[in-house]
Amino acid sequence: MQRLICSRTFLLARRVSLRPVNFQQCRQLTVTSHLDRRVRKTRRSASEKEENEAEPEDHLEAFEKYRKVLKEKKNIRSKEEKAKANVAKEEVEKKNKTLNMAVNILLGIILLIGLDSLYRYIDLSSQMRMQEDMENLDRIPMDRFFSHYLARGDVEDMAIRFDGTEQKEIVVTLQNGQKFLMNVNYNTFHTELGKFENDYNIHPSERVAGRNLRTLTQGSTFKSIENFGDYKANIQGQLLGSVFSMVITAYYLVMGGGTVRGLRQRLMQMGQMVMRQMETNNPNAKKNAMTPVMKTNVKLSDVAGMKGEKQEIEEFVQYLKNPDRFTSLGARMPKGVLLTGPPGTGKTMLAKAVANDCNVPFYYKSSSEFVQSLAGKGAKDIREMFSIARKNQPCIVFIDELDAIGKAQGMSAGGGAAEKDNTLNQLLVEMDGMTGSDNDTIVLMAATNNPTSLDEALVRPGRFDRKIQCDLPATDGRRDIFMVHLKTIKTEKPPKVYAEMLAKLTPGFSGAQIANVVNEAALLAAREQSDLIKSSHFEAAIDRIMSGTRKDNNTMKAETKTILAALEAGKCVVSWLSETQDPVLKASIVPRSHSNVGYTQYQTKERFLQSEEYLKERLGVLLAPKIAQKVLFGRISTQIDNDKDSTNASDLATKMVTSFGFSPTVGQVNFTQENMYSDATKRQIDIERQNIMNSAIATAEEILIKNKEKLQEVVNLLIREEVLHASDLEKILGPKRQRSHEISVEEDV
Repeated sequence: MQRLICSRTFLLARRVSLRPVNFQQCRQLTVTSHLDRRVRKTRRSASEKEENEAEPEDHLEAFEKYRKVLKEKKNIRSKEEKAKANVAKEEVEKKNKTLNMAVNILLGIILLIGLDSLYRYIDLSSQMRMQEDMENLDRIPMDRFFSHYLARGDVEDMAIRFDGTEQKEIVVTLQNGQKFLMNVNYNTFHTELGKFENDYNIHPSERVAGRNLRTLTQGSTFKSIENFGDYKANIQGQLLGSVFSMVITAYYLVMGGGTVRGLRQRLMQMGQMVMRQMETNNPNAKKNAMTPVMKTNVKLSDVAGMKGEKQEIEEFVQYLKNPDRFTSLGARMPKGVLLTGPPGTGKTMLAKAVANDCNVPFYYKSSSEFVQSLAGKGAKDIREMFSIARKNQPCIVFIDELDAIGKAQGMSAGGGAAEKDNTLNQLLVEMDGMTGSDNDTIVLMAATNNPTSLDEALVRPGRFDRKIQCDLPATDGRRDIFMVHLKTIKTEKPPKVYAEMLAKLTPGFSGAQIANVVNEAALLAAREQSDLIKSSHFEAAIDRIMSGTRKDNNTMKAETKTILAALEAGKCVVSWLSETQDPVLKASIVPRSHSNVGYTQYQTKERFLQSEEYLKERLGVLLAPKIAQKVLFGRISTQIDNDKDSTNASDLATKMVTSFGFSPTVGQVNFTQENMYSDATKRQIDIERQNIMNSAIATAEEILIKNKEKLQEVVNLLIREEVLHASDLEKILGPKRQRSHEISVEEDV
C-alpha cells in the first residue's frame, strides 16, 4: 500500500517539479504528509469535541434569550390590542346609546300619536252620541227662557252648540237635569241677557252675561251626523295604523326586555331617564323644593271654639320653644300629631296658627304631591322631605289630607296601588324606623277627614302619639267663632248680641260655614247698599247656605202653594206640641235652589243619646206633612221633593228595630247587614217596623185632628206671609212646652 502511495507521489512530484526526485525522497515526503494529515485530523477531532462539549450551554442561553424577546413582543402586542379593543368598545357603546335614545324617542312619539288618535276617536264618538242626543231635545223661545227659568233660578248650566254660522244654539241645563235648546243670535244674546239681569237685580257673582260660555263642539268640525260619519271613518283608519304602531313598539320593548317584567323595567327606565332630564332642565326645580312656611295671618289667639284642641296644640309649641322644661322631667316629645274631624272644623287653621307661633321652621306638604306616576318618585320625595327636616331641626312638618297616601295597604284602587304602598312604607320608616333617631326633634303634623281608612301601622303610638279630634262646635263654640268674625265687619248692633243670636240659629254648622255666614251677610248688605249689616242680612245668609238661593214663586199656582203650606204647617204643629221635640225657629214655603219645597228650621241641641220616646215623636214629625194633607183635604199627594221625609222616617224606624233594640220581639240585637238574619226574622222586622210607624202616625194624626183649627191658621199665615217665626207659632199654639229625655251638650256642660 505504501509502495503504491509512494509510486503515485513520485509520479506527481516529477510532473510538478523541475528538480529530479528519487523514489526515496518521495517515500519520505509521503510519510511526512501522512503524519501531517494524522496530526491535523487529531487536532480537528479534539477541536470538534471541545465545541460539542460547549454547544449545549450556548444553545440554552440563546433559547432563553429568544423566549424573553418573544414574551416581551407578545406583551406589547396584547396591550396594544386591549387598548384598541377598549376604544372600539367605547365607540360601539356610544353609538348604541345614541341609537337607543333615538329609538326610544321615536317609540315615545309613536305611542303618543297612537294615544292621541285613540283619544280623538273616543272624543269624536262621544260627540256623535251628544249630537244624536241634541237632535231629540225640545226647543224653546228666548223670552220663555228668561221668564220661566232664568228668573226663577232654575238654570244650572249653559253651553254653546256652534253650527258654523252666526246662528248658535244654547244648550240649557236645569237643576233637575232637564235639557233643551234655544236658538239665539250670539252677537246680541249677551246684550239681551245683561239687560234682563239688570232688571231683576241679579248679583254680579251669579250673572251669565259677558262670560265665555262653554263650547260643546270645538269649531265647525262637523255640522251634521252624515259628514261626521265620513270624518269618523278617516279617524278609524288613522287609529288602525296607530294601533299597529303601538303593537310594533310593544313587541320591540318585549324583545328588548326579554319578558313582561323586562318590558316594565325598560319602560320605567325610559320614564325615569326622561323625568331626570326634565328635572335637570327645569328652571323651577329649586323653587319647587320644600321651603319653610313664612308667618301666616292666623294666631293661636284667633282660634275660637276649639278650647280643648288648642290646649293640646299649645303643648307642642311650648315644647319646641322650651324643650328643657320637659326633658328635665324625662318626658319625650311626641313624634306625630294627627288632626281628625269633619271638613271645615279648623284642622288646617290650627296648623297655620302653629306655623305662626312656634318660632321654628314649619314645612307644609299636601299628601297628593307624593302620588306620582313614576315608580319610586313618591318614596324619593318622602326621603328628601325628612332629609331637609333633619338638617333644620327642631322643626314641624305638616301633611294635609293624609289619607291620600296613608290608606291601609291593599285598599288603594287603581294601577298605582303598589306605588302608594311603597310611598306609605317609606313614610313609616322615616317616622319610626332604623333611619331615625330618638333625639330627633321633628314633629310631624297631619290632617285627615277620614281617619278610619288609615293604615294601623301609621297611626300607632311611636308615629302619631297624639290624636286630636276636631268636632263641630257646640253653642258656646259657635258663639266664640262668631265673635271672632263679627269683629271685622260693621254691624248695626254690638257683635255680642249677634253672636248669641246666630249661635242658636246655626246648630251643626262648622267653623268654615260660620265664616261663610258672616261673609254672605256682608255681601247682601253691600248689594242693598246698606251702611251696616243687620239681623235680616244674617238670617238671609243662613237661609242661603242651608237651602240655597231664593226662587221667584210668583208663577206658583194657588193650589200648589196651599199644599206646600199644609206640608210645612203639619211639621210645625206636631213638633211644637210634642214635648220632646226641638222648638221651631222658622218655617218657609219659598222654593230655593237646594229644594223645590219649603223648609222648617229647628233650634236643635247637640245630643249624645236619644230616648225611645223622642225617636217615636220624631217619626211623627217626619210623617206629619202627609197626615196634615189628609186632615185638611181628605187626601194625600206625593211631596214635591221626592218624599225625603217619608224616606227618613222609614230609615229611622228600621234602625229602631235592627240597631237600637227598641223592639221587644226582635230583641237587643244589632243587624248591620241583611245576610245576618233569616227570612223569618226579616218578616218579623218588617212587622215591628210597621207597628212603630203606625203608632207614630196615630199619635201625630191625633194631635192634628185635635188642633185642626190652629193648623188651618198656620196654613193661612204661611200662604199670606210665606215665612213664619217662633213668635208667630207661639201666638197661635201657645208657649212651647218641652220635656227633655236625652243627654245634650248644653246639659252636660
